[in-house]
Amino acid sequence: ASSGVSKLMLDSAPMSGDSNKDSGSGGECSPTHRTEDPVLMSSTIPTPQSNMFLRKRIRKIKQGMKRYNSQLSLMRRDLRNCKAKIAEQQKQIVEYASRLDDHDKKNEETSRKFSTLLQ
Repeated sequence: ASSGVSKLMLDSAPMSGDSNKDSGSGGECSPTHRTEDPVLMSSTIPTPQSNMFLRKRIRKIKQGMKRYNSQLSLMRRDLRNCKAKIAEQQKQIVEYASRLDDHDKKNEETSRKFSTLLQ
């Protein structure tokens, strides 16, 4: 929860600073600008809280990368298995096609023999 608040503060600080600069020449001395100075300073100087936030964020990113890499290795293994199965099936198709051609030739030969026998 506190990391979300600090993130919101970091996101809102540049926008409010820009609006004060656009408001006029007295923007730098305005009391609202002075109250936002600690927010601006905290966004430029790394604090232990932001370091902790960064470490947590890096840890989450690393965990996500590990998860992604494990999923990727599983998908690669599945892809290799599928390619092997496809190659095996293609061999079977070639074998069945040659068998079919052989049977067609035998069938033609037998039908020719029967036709000559019937004549």
